[in-house]
Amino acid sequence: MIQRAQTVYFVIAILALLIPLAGMDLFSFGNGQVTQHVTFFGVEVSEGGTVPDELLLPSLPFFWLNLACVLLLVVTIFSFRNLKGQRRLGRFSLIIIFLVLVVFCVAAYYYGQFLLAFQPIMSIGAGFYCVLASILFVLLGNWGIKRDIKLLDSLNRLR
Repeated sequence: MIQRAQTVYFVIAILALLIPLAGMDLFSFGNGQVTQHVTFFGVEVSEGGTVPDELLLPSLPFFWLNLACVLLLVVTIFSFRNLKGQRRLGRFSLIIIFLVLVVFCVAAYYYGQFLLAFQPIMSIGAGFYCVLASILFVLLGNWGIKRDIKLLDSLNRLR
């Protein structure tokens, strides 16, 4: 199981999804006085000033979405005996992580529209790029599963 390339790719994808849980920013909004950082755990206001209550950003459940993606990838790794099932789970995890990324983008747009009076400058954090990297590694893992299925089919034809 460990020697297979797709397992390594899925483990790297899990690590890329777990790294932002250390408190990295997904994105942040600031205007020079106050900065609001959106992480997986919610919205944090930096120590530069105060934000009126009507401009506080609502918290969304990014933590639970990320945890669901990690658990789905763990299940995908441990279904190595059933390659077709692993391939389905790999595709499903790729779709789910992509949807999480879309939710991040929609939330960033929503937060930007919510803070128009604040005149924010948005910056994308390293946590967003970690989620992008996890999509790449899940895609590589799916290609590895496809190669294994192709190899086993060719061996079955030779028998």
